Amino acid sequence: MQKVSFALSFLKGIALAWFEPDHLDTIPSTDLTWADDYSEFVIELTTNFGPHNPVSDAEHQLNNLSMKDGSHINKYIVEFNCLTTQVCGYGEGALHHIFYNGLPDHIKDKIAHIGN
Repeated sequence: MQKVSFALSFLKGIALAWFEPDHLDTIPSTDLTWADDYSEFVIELTTNFGPHNPVSDAEHQLNNLSMKDGSHINKYIVEFNCLTTQVCGYGEGALHHIFYNGLPDHIKDKIAHIGN
């Protein structure tokens, strides 16, 4: 119960509103298996608030990923690599294309000059 209470302390908004009435109820319900079992709590949380299609969400994030001007390339590389581990069916060429398209123009210009 302590682990569940600790995790609940980090929830905000709609997720907190979902769990709070049952958690604060002074009369324990036998239907709330998540209240005393952290694994059940995680299942309840993921079922109600987790991504419904994590692969599709990762594909969307990957296709819309871009390095912001003034940002560090390392951050972009880490985000890109993290997302590529969550998708499947992308060949090396497609991933290179997505990576390149997400770079800011000034870096693309430098890459173009290296080829000359």
